[in-house]
Amino acid sequence: MNPNNDECACGHDDQSPACGGCGVPSTDEEMKRLQEDLKTYETGWKRALADYQNLQKDLQLERSRMAEWSQDQILEELIPVTDHFDEALFHAGNGGNGNAVFEGFKHIRREMEEVFSRHGVTTYGVVGDRFTASQYESVGSESGTSEQDGTVVKVVARGYKRGERVLRPARVVVFTQQDQ
Repeated sequence: MNPNNDECACGHDDQSPACGGCGVPSTDEEMKRLQEDLKTYETGWKRALADYQNLQKDLQLERSRMAEWSQDQILEELIPVTDHFDEALFHAGNGGNGNAVFEGFKHIRREMEEVFSRHGVTTYGVVGDRFTASQYESVGSESGTSEQDGTVVKVVARGYKRGERVLRPARVVVFTQQDQ
């Protein structure tokens, strides 16, 4: 209130029907109450923001732990395969039977395929496939006919996929049409 007249802080007459509808506090008590409400809301907002930021940090930490745990699982499955490679190399280096060493390596290959299979990894890339840049990496080319153009003629290294995601493209040699 203005002490010199009967108008509130907004300039309206205290008796005016417009006063009170403008939202401007007309007393010190009301101003104090509004400031306390503001502090309460601000404190609540800051607390909610801090809780949200803490939740984000906790989720990031949990994601990191899950990724690490997943990697550990795969690595644990590869340890026996490595042990078998060591055993095969030991026998090959000590004049072991060539056929037995070959069979040992075939066994190791089967173990690796089983690990891949358990994790949904498949191989692809065979002679005669149509070359697509999203799944193949061309490491060379050979001349061919127009019917052979863009066809895989040799697979240098198989490709690996997990579902639709390419883990490593197949490395191939591709037929290209001869210039006439």
